[in-house]
Amino acid sequence: MRSQPLTLKELELWPHATVTPLQASGVLGIAPYTLNVMARKGHIRLGSNPCEIYFFFSGNHLRIQKASLLAWCRAESPV
Repeated sequence: MRSQPLTLKELELWPHATVTPLQASGVLGIAPYTLNVMARKGHIRLGSNPCEIYFFFSGNHLRIQKASLLAWCRAESPV
């Protein structure tokens, strides 16, 4: 498993259904710890984007769903 932030291209090619906060931080542009804090509060929403980023905890480990992260990225990018 890659333990570095992913770029958008790398995220699209990522073979797994979930990513870690560290991997997602490259696409979102925020610290992995911030993602953990948001998730512990109940939701991950950034800016005015209407898309929520879905996640779950496996024990103490936060896992972010790749599909919802990609949907968030597509909603953020200008058409």
